[in-house]
Amino acid sequence: GTKIVRCDACKSYINPFVTLLDNTRWRCSICFRNNELPQEFLYDPATKTYGDPSRRPEVRFGTVEYTATSDYMARPPQPAMYLFLLDVSHNAIQT
Repeated sequence: GTKIVRCDACKSYINPFVTLLDNTRWRCSICFRNNELPQEFLYDPATKTYGDPSRRPEVRFGTVEYTATSDYMARPPQPAMYLFLLDVSHNAIQT
């Protein structure tokens, strides 16, 4: 997968509100730090070519779904927990 591009200072994700300074750098919209763009970010998965980073979905759309690897986890994933609640109040039983 592609590296998830985040600000080196504040860790915010690249988004439509950042400023692309050129094909190698971007300015964070939260803390205004200038960051380097990884080479693989120049790859456009839609056209399968390298080129303009402004065509990337991360920069074009406000919502993007990521598949994060373990590199982005502070701790291992925890097993799912389920909690079942039963309403046995007088009102619930009467209706």
